[in-house]
Amino acid sequence: MSSNRVSPASYSVYAPLRYEATRPFSVRVGEQYVRYSKLGLHERNHHLIHDIAPAMRKAMKVAGKPLGENAVLSEVNNMLAFGEFLKGGRVIYDFHKKLTSALLSTDVEEMPVSSLPKPEESLYIHFGSIESNTGEYDNLEGAFVSWRNIPGENETINIALVSKNQFAKSYYWLDESLEICTGSMFDVSDKSCNIIDCLQKSVDLVKRNHIEDNRELEAKYLAETGHKISLSDDVDYPHLEEMKNGAKLVVKCLLFLSAVTDDIYEDWDDRAPKELVHQAKTAEKEGSRRTAERTLSNRDYLKVRFIGKKYALSVEQSSHHEQGKKKVTHMRRGHFRNQPYGPERCFRKVVFIPPMVINPDSGEELGRIYEA
Repeated sequence: MSSNRVSPASYSVYAPLRYEATRPFSVRVGEQYVRYSKLGLHERNHHLIHDIAPAMRKAMKVAGKPLGENAVLSEVNNMLAFGEFLKGGRVIYDFHKKLTSALLSTDVEEMPVSSLPKPEESLYIHFGSIESNTGEYDNLEGAFVSWRNIPGENETINIALVSKNQFAKSYYWLDESLEICTGSMFDVSDKSCNIIDCLQKSVDLVKRNHIEDNRELEAKYLAETGHKISLSDDVDYPHLEEMKNGAKLVVKCLLFLSAVTDDIYEDWDDRAPKELVHQAKTAEKEGSRRTAERTLSNRDYLKVRFIGKKYALSVEQSSHHEQGKKKVTHMRRGHFRNQPYGPERCFRKVVFIPPMVINPDSGEELGRIYEA
């Protein structure tokens, strides 16, 4: 993987590309992380402590005086997510905002962990402009997602949620918010467990770990000073709910990728020169198209996988937009189904049944079933 990259614009719609633009050290340090992580967990952790953290301090000191050690630690955490993104080949899935809105109104309570696909070793999901009625997702833009399956340890899905316009500031090291991702790790080793229970168990584990850490700190303080202190066991519950809700949206996106394989197309990322993209798509001679594509790739532009365009068109063309249609009464929530099929129904496939507009007066239902 080359480190001689064309710096992407800091106003890119995609958070990983903004990270590359505003952190000059991102690719160099990220590639080092990739190399060490392939050597094993011990080498990876040793590298984090003895190489990445000092590299962050040095880079941020060159940029300007950071706001203490927390700024460095925040960037180390961000680098873990970005390093996994590099390790997986810089794959971006861009979900259409109408599809994202539909997924917010879709249930996954009955889906087992075994139904979750693993399309890549790691990837970034862009949620688009989320349109939610509650507002709880309004600040959520996307998520870094990676899988970890180390012998002797439980398999986990690691999710790092990204807020809107995160990583867009070139003076990140002076930002008191520190732009840190909301990280979470979900144990998916029990394949029979349903997805919602799996997410809740991981949230409960965060709470238990917080309480255990407090007890250790209290004991340590007592041993060192002879004075007793009492630390609050309250956890930032809004933060935990944000973590769980964001993770739930991530797994819905993954389930959609499993259920629908014909609603994906690739196009160049938003940094690519329009004239070169036009040539790669429409040049009369095949050789000219190939040359333009090679040029784009050599300049390190990415092909993004766009998801849900067909679904969005089906929503726009649905009959509730036709003249003469009676007033819609309500929306039925969508859901995923782990449907049996094959000889003696011994196999399973993920089926997506999207939210439907119901008009009981006409008896018509809008929507279609998507099967893997």
